Formats: sequence, C-alpha cells, structure tokens
Amino acid sequence: ESASKITFINNLEKDLTEHFVDPENGDLHLKESIDDVVGKAKSLPEVTEDIDRKPRPQTPSIGAHEIGR
Repeated sequence: ESASKITFINNLEKDLTEHFVDPENGDLHLKESIDDVVGKAKSLPEVTEDIDRKPRPQTPSIGAHEIGR
C-alpha cells in the first residue's frame, strides 16, 4: 500500500497469535507480558509513543503496544 522504503529492525519472527487480545478483528494488544517481547526493542528517538499514544520507555517492547502502560 506504500511506495515508501520499509526497513525491518529488531523484529521477533514467531507466531504470537495466542498472545493477542483479538487478532481476527485487528486488536493486536498483548494479553500478557511475553519475555521475548517486553523490553527487547531497540529504542528509536523518532518513536516516542505506542499505538495508544502512551509514552514508550527507554527499553521499549517489540511491537506497537507497551503492555502495562
């Protein structure tokens, strides 16, 4: 849908479907903390908020949602 260059950085490649609230309807919020995800992302200065517009910490989680924030 975009002609922009996409760069994948620090991705986790495994099936986490069971950990999302309602993936079939697009709710990709995490149901619980996952060790492989929480606090494992690389901090990017241009990404200051998660998908809910909550601040991302210095050691953010992989994905668009910061669980527990």
